[in-house]
Amino acid sequence: MSYPVWHPFTNMGEFLENPLVLTKGKGIYLYDKQGNCYLDVNACLWSLSLGYGREDIIEAMMNQAREIACLPLFSRAHQAAVDYADKLLDYLNGDFSKIFYTSGGAEAIETALKISRAYHCLTGNSQKTQVGHFSNSYHGVSLGALSIMGIPSIRKNVGPIPPDSFEIPMSYEINQDNWAEYLDKIEQAILAQNVETVAAIVIEPVMAAGGIIPIPPELIQKLKKFCLTHNILLILDEIVTGYGRTGDLFAYQGMGIVPDLITVAKAITSGYAPLGGVLVTAKIADPFMSKDVTLNHGFTHGGHPIACAAASKTLDILHSEGILNHVKDNADYFYQQMQALDDEFEIVEQVKGRGYMYGVKLVDTHDAANLAPFARKYGLLFRRPAENNVIPVVPPLVSTRQDIDDIASRLRTILKEYLLAI
Repeated sequence: MSYPVWHPFTNMGEFLENPLVLTKGKGIYLYDKQGNCYLDVNACLWSLSLGYGREDIIEAMMNQAREIACLPLFSRAHQAAVDYADKLLDYLNGDFSKIFYTSGGAEAIETALKISRAYHCLTGNSQKTQVGHFSNSYHGVSLGALSIMGIPSIRKNVGPIPPDSFEIPMSYEINQDNWAEYLDKIEQAILAQNVETVAAIVIEPVMAAGGIIPIPPELIQKLKKFCLTHNILLILDEIVTGYGRTGDLFAYQGMGIVPDLITVAKAITSGYAPLGGVLVTAKIADPFMSKDVTLNHGFTHGGHPIACAAASKTLDILHSEGILNHVKDNADYFYQQMQALDDEFEIVEQVKGRGYMYGVKLVDTHDAANLAPFARKYGLLFRRPAENNVIPVVPPLVSTRQDIDDIASRLRTILKEYLLAI
């Protein structure tokens, strides 16, 4: 029988030459059928914050399954969805009023786009339909999400993309010293669209798939002010940065702003179950709470009870085990270990990041994808490189300094072996 699974974002011809089938996970490590051990430096596509094999999360999910295993939130509720929403919104000190549940990140983006347009319709601005996104941005690959995809290669071969979106320039080179010059370009790109037709701007606090590009908080603050002036909603895509990745529960908390909407997914359950959502302020939610209004939108498994139980336990652990402070305490050390690679190897051009997410950028003459076989040999589990020839280093948030040292040591060995082989 031929191999039966068609994998996402995978060159199947290459995969089938040497399939990697994993059978067990514990802590920050994964094991294959042959017993080989891999350090998961990609944290299960940036979602596994608390590591594999957490019996407390598994037990919470099992307990919920015994009560109500499945219940769509269409015109009814289950307690797990209500309890988790109350807990999360309470942690955010009233910044947001409601959460609209989805099953994952792309659905959260689709939902945020619909809510933004519907909000403007309900408040007398139905002409506001356009959504701005940034070059290098990634917000999912469903067709609506592709309309705000900033990575051109991912939009290939799928035919016409839904209209009413536009791209705003953003560069890998943006940093704390030069953000002001980018702000002017951003504002001009939005003004060129006729602001009376712009519904929302979507931005990631740290551009993830685009190359681990931290956006300076000052730029986000100025963008928020610009949006307020022109009645444009600001959507912060925290699908990757949310739930502790930057050291705050959400990155916006360290940026001095409250966006109108936030998209969440991935680490919301520490990867133990599919779940996502859109957090909205009272300003956005209130027009939809009338008996005269229904948002005809939703997903069968959005806010699934077992997933909500996993999310609730994940949130408890993040706080009870001091995970946010752990990330803050170790962030500088993590950066220093990655920066040491830049100092040691000429093929490393730059290191960028924030909290527990860093990108090691190689010079353009060396394709980061060529490191993959060496990474597998030395037990470091990568995904494909991010844009801008960047190796993402985004391990689980429970990784210790010893684990960071291990990651740096393996990266050093991989780089040395690659250079010897070419």
